[in-house]
Amino acid sequence: MSFIRLILLLVLSACYVPAGPEIYYTHVSCHWNPGYDDHMWIFQAWVDHPVHPTEVEEVSVFLHDYEGNVHTLPMEYSNSTLWKNVPKEKDTSLECGRKYLIDFAASDKYGYHDYIRFNY
Repeated sequence: MSFIRLILLLVLSACYVPAGPEIYYTHVSCHWNPGYDDHMWIFQAWVDHPVHPTEVEEVSVFLHDYEGNVHTLPMEYSNSTLWKNVPKEKDTSLECGRKYLIDFAASDKYGYHDYIRFNY
């Protein structure tokens, strides 16, 4: 193999790096909503993809409480790169004001994943 062909092969193979979804911003909040007479939770994740945001197949949020329970909520695609879930507290087993360890996880059609973990 000639030196030029080898360099060309290396350059071309370096151009494609398989990559999956990227969670680049999240938001979690809980507030009282008098219209529903209940607390409302807001979970939002902005997830991009190197091919196109529609390649993201699933986004979920996992809330770990300090008794060892894990609460799982699926997110719904909203628009562009936004995924969200806005449940009333009575429809969940969550408690506003309680501390949680939170994981946001995203997966795409190709089996690639991304996740972010933080305390709330």
